Amino acid sequence: MNNSFGRIAFITMLICTQLCQLTSNAQTVDNQLTNPQNCEKTVAFGDLDICLPAFEDMVECSSDPRIKSIIENTNYPGNTILAYYVNKNFFNKLGNLVQVSTEDYINFYATNSLKGVPINDSLLNQMGNMMSENYISEKWEDLMDNLEKNLGSISVGRPVIIDIYSPNTNVRSFVMLTKVVVSYKEVVLVMTANIIRMKERMVFLAYYKEFNGEESITSAKSCNISVLSKLLDVNN
Repeated sequence: MNNSFGRIAFITMLICTQLCQLTSNAQTVDNQLTNPQNCEKTVAFGDLDICLPAFEDMVECSSDPRIKSIIENTNYPGNTILAYYVNKNFFNKLGNLVQVSTEDYINFYATNSLKGVPINDSLLNQMGNMMSENYISEKWEDLMDNLEKNLGSISVGRPVIIDIYSPNTNVRSFVMLTKVVVSYKEVVLVMTANIIRMKERMVFLAYYKEFNGEESITSAKSCNISVLSKLLDVNN
């Protein structure tokens, strides 16, 4: 799985480096949490204090020793993991065996090179454009014409964008199909990668769900929007 996430993180780092060259000096932000009672925990990144809400049927487990090894294997050195949520069912049956979840999970992170850098509409849009240009794009309708063959052509570590949308003025979302290797078996996941402007700072959230046909894409998009809505609501 680390190849797929590593490619995404590496491209993000390249894009962020370009953005940093265009931004002015860092400015402070009002990072007071407006709804602290809704936070399961809080995390700081530079001058940004972030409220991490509880999500239904998910567990925030970035500090769990069993999960840390997974995070270390998938995290790009230039990023900071802010939170890592996994499905409760997966977490409860994890035991002492460390394995990668193919059930729904969330990786919420930030890029160190953008710490304290102010982000406006123009930079958010530029980041979105750069992201879309660095991946293969396919129409879902075209993939459906010969689904089995097309899924087989997706390479491990090279996600394919099948949809781009903006569920919020502060978010740019990219729905991708990505292939990973779990226990020597190739598995296709639906990944929704989100570029988020939060209190004039840029953070990223990736929501993953195992691909099981068109319904899993619809479900992943719905769950992703729900997660974003709650995260942004407690950090407005």
